[in-house]
Order: sequence, then structure tokens, then C-alpha cells
Amino acid sequence: MKKKDSNDGVFKLSDVESKAYAVNAPEYVGRYQIGGSTGMSISFSLELKPNYINRWFCKKCLGWEWIDN
Repeated sequence: MKKKDSNDGVFKLSDVESKAYAVNAPEYVGRYQIGGSTGMSISFSLELKPNYINRWFCKKCLGWEWIDN
């Protein structure tokens, strides 16, 4: 039978090396805007610009408007 250690399952912050990590924010090329004509809208940004066919179908079928940054 194993003797239970008092530190079993305890994680100490002193065991971790302290390093500064930089987070790079993504660069957005544009966004889809939904419901802009009603005064209330929601939008979501993308890192890659969708091709023309995708933007055209989103506009005609879903009513989403593409806006370049």
C-alpha cells in the first residue's frame, strides 16, 4: 500500500517558470454586417477576404453585407 503524500494533487506556482507571452492580435481584412438597415446590426470579422462568389451569395441569399476595412 502506497503512503499518501500530503502534496498529492497539489500544483504549486513556484514550479512553473515565469515567462512573458505575447499574444498577436489578428489583422482583419473586413467583416460581414447583418441587419444594418434596421438600426440594429451585428457583424463578424474575418482574416481572409471571401471570394466574389461567396460574397455575392451571402448578399443575395442571406442579406449579409461585406465591408472592407
